[in-house]
Amino acid sequence: MRILVVGAGAREHAMAWKLAQSPAVKALYCAPGNAGTAAVAANVDIRADDIEGIAEFARREGIDLVAAGPEIPLALGLADRIAALPGPKRVLCFGPSKAAARIESSKSYAKALMEKAGVPTARYAVFSAIEAALDFVRSAPWPFVIKASGLAAGKGVFLPETAAEAEAILSSLLSARTLGEAG
Repeated sequence: MRILVVGAGAREHAMAWKLAQSPAVKALYCAPGNAGTAAVAANVDIRADDIEGIAEFARREGIDLVAAGPEIPLALGLADRIAALPGPKRVLCFGPSKAAARIESSKSYAKALMEKAGVPTARYAVFSAIEAALDFVRSAPWPFVIKASGLAAGKGVFLPETAAEAEAILSSLLSARTLGEAG
């Protein structure tokens, strides 16, 4: 089996390390990989968000399985693109479709979906305008959590202890855009 692990973090290193132990694995690549993955696989100079580059590498190298570690390539549609590769054999992708990855890539979508499906979840409110968010914070029951809606690389959850701290967090997310589109 020929496998491509997508990503450059510790998660991808752990995946590559374990996959390298299987006698079924004949070739193992990581895109882009890191120093740890280089010890167990061949690193490939392709960014994890370069969906076309990953797809072309998988096609050209006869990859059997693409395993994505980070959320970003999945949110960008990596699994869909891999499934659409032409050729005599189907390339598998370990990861959800772009539509299914939306549950992870959009917290507001996930909360609305849980609410619609009757899945128990904490109360929530979604804001894109700073004034509405500040009004909510001034009247919300404490404690509460502020979450960026999009992918924030583990940096999108805040537990403010005071109203002033909550206001500063909201200003950072909605006005300064410190987490970009995630905020």
